[in-house]
Amino acid sequence: MLVRVIDRLRKAQTIDRIIIATTNRVDDDKIVDLAAGMGVDAYRGTENDVLTRYYFCALRAKVEIVVRITGDCPCIDPYLVDLTVEEIESNQWDFVTTTNSYPDGLDVETLSFEVLQRVWHDATNPFHREHVTPYILENPSLFRVKKLDCSTPITVKLSVDTREDLERVRSIYQRLGDSFGWKELLQTYSAPVA
Repeated sequence: MLVRVIDRLRKAQTIDRIIIATTNRVDDDKIVDLAAGMGVDAYRGTENDVLTRYYFCALRAKVEIVVRITGDCPCIDPYLVDLTVEEIESNQWDFVTTTNSYPDGLDVETLSFEVLQRVWHDATNPFHREHVTPYILENPSLFRVKKLDCSTPITVKLSVDTREDLERVRSIYQRLGDSFGWKELLQTYSAPVA
């Protein structure tokens, strides 16, 4: 799945660099090895404070914009990544997301490094530290947030949490190939997938 995520992110026009932010656990050595084999950098940090891991990864990489994609989203659409980055670059927004509008599995969260630094400094709730961006969404008076709207809902779950999810995503790849986007998914999955 991580190979799929990396391959799809490489198609985004606005991405200069992909960094895998993983844990210091020995179990994750294979993730670092896979990243190195694909020519992708990896940053290792604390397991439970994902916000700190993201912050120090971005700080070390000296990035201005952070695009957060999770490893359980092998159908991520490069077009949506580009759209969120362009919105951040417009300087009208602190945080742009597709979450809760586009189907689960097309989740893109994009923010400036300055906003990430502010969240890292201010968020103290363990839930906020574990999930990186809820602090932003729960404090709308502090941040300029844009939630991109999927005009026509796609009724298929695209993230992989179970064996059934994995089989569904494999079926999508078999049916649509490697280069599909959310619009092809819309054309193919207009009815609920069990």
